[in-house]
Amino acid sequence: MTWILEHWADLLAIYGGLVAIATIIVKLTPSTKDNEILDKIIKFFDHFSTSFTKEDAEKLANATKKLKK
Repeated sequence: MTWILEHWADLLAIYGGLVAIATIIVKLTPSTKDNEILDKIIKFFDHFSTSFTKEDAEKLANATKKLKK
C-alpha cells in the first residue's frame, strides 16, 4: 500500500499514456467491439476521477442559481 501511495503520480501517468495509445489504436481499427471495451474501461476509472464533467458543471451551476434566488 505504501508503494502505491509513493508512486501514485507515476501510476496515473502510465494509465493516461495507455489510454491515449489505446484510443489511437481503437480509432484506427474498423471494428466497434474494441471501442466498446475501451469505453467500459474508461467509464470504470471515471468513477475514481476527481475532475468535473460537463454534467457536473451544469448541476453545480443550477444549484448555485437556485441558492441565489
